[in-house]
Amino acid sequence: MQLNLLYDKWFLNKPIANCINPEIFKYICNTDITNIEPHILSFDIGNQFGNKHNVWLSDIGIKKDLNKVQYGTTEKWVYPIEPWGHIMYSLNISATDEYANFFDLIPTTIIKDVNDDKGKIIINYSHEGWVSNFLLKQMYLGAKNAGIKLNNLILILNDYNLENKIETFKREYDIEEYPTVINYSYYLTASAKHLYNKYSNDKTTQFYLSKPYKFLCLNRRLDLHRVVLLSEILPEIQNYSLISFDKNLITDQISNLFENRPDIKQKFNNLPNKIIADREDIEMTNGYHHENKQLFLDTYISIVTETSFYIDNDFISEKIWKPLYQFHPFIVVGRPHLLKYLKEIGFKTFDWLIDETYDTIEDNDIRMNAIITEIKRINKLSIFEIEDIIKQNFNILEHNHNLMNKFGSDIDTIQNLIIEKIKKDNYTYIDIFKELNLQV
Repeated sequence: MQLNLLYDKWFLNKPIANCINPEIFKYICNTDITNIEPHILSFDIGNQFGNKHNVWLSDIGIKKDLNKVQYGTTEKWVYPIEPWGHIMYSLNISATDEYANFFDLIPTTIIKDVNDDKGKIIINYSHEGWVSNFLLKQMYLGAKNAGIKLNNLILILNDYNLENKIETFKREYDIEEYPTVINYSYYLTASAKHLYNKYSNDKTTQFYLSKPYKFLCLNRRLDLHRVVLLSEILPEIQNYSLISFDKNLITDQISNLFENRPDIKQKFNNLPNKIIADREDIEMTNGYHHENKQLFLDTYISIVTETSFYIDNDFISEKIWKPLYQFHPFIVVGRPHLLKYLKEIGFKTFDWLIDETYDTIEDNDIRMNAIITEIKRINKLSIFEIEDIIKQNFNILEHNHNLMNKFGSDIDTIQNLIIEKIKKDNYTYIDIFKELNLQV
């Protein structure tokens, strides 16, 4: 299934990201981009210009060749805008003139043609999260202020609580009309494809063998929730776990945490400065290309510290998809109702081992305490008891592994559904993976 992506700036017969900062476009025109892939060029520009580089060219999160066209084509098209980095830089939320609101950089000819139903504008932010009230508001105001017909504007976002957030926003501001929204977890597709290509021929029986450790808990950037969690559980589980963290990667918010929670500060100070599970360079370990299968073979249960816990960012990163693929039950230290969403798109969770009521708790502090209590309870089980429970329910883990393989092998089906929904008119919201309803 084909889609025409319209780019208004080209250089050396290559499309340039739409709504790019004019200063950056001038830089590109003085660069030999003949043999540079678009994503590599984006990283290079990011190093040169920092947050001024706030849009990029990534083909709306689809890993297949799409037809790239220039202005003047008579065929129907979509005009992609793809924010880079934190959305505040692309929408000028910080109200500093150094950054440009990308709506201000959409050519008037494009807006006129969109309003005449000759094409659509797509804003793809599926590779990130950060869907909150400010994002929904700025997307709405940006479109209204630019005079864009809302039913020809599509937002591709990544948030498992997205539909509820949009309805809440519309009620709060008494708005009936909103741009069309596609909910698409880019990292599910990307992770599934990578894991399928790398591991689909491996033998499942490896994961059925006895293992030396109970828990696997990998951490890079030490945000608030990771500091709280590690401070409370590490002394009890360290001898039975593979864990990674580095105190040098502590974030700026931790000083406020320590002021409010001197007990956490004391416990954290008593922890080692660094623990390594496999890689010394923890700072450089991120994404789904750095996973180490042996870590999963040596452990029974993952403690997944997701990207966000205290911040309203209901985004599922690659951290969740890896243990689902590698036959691990897990406790997720993340936002509420994440497990509920996983079940809605076909996965099975782990209430046969883990008390998962923590997933229903919306108060962050109470949810954290419930997670810590549950980890400590499971840690009191012998490794032989854990092994026995998991082997009795291994069919659940196989189901999740097989479903991930299904996602990884059916990439064309997923991407064609996205294209179909982009082309379709007269709907307001769709969740790609609920619509897809893959079965194994």
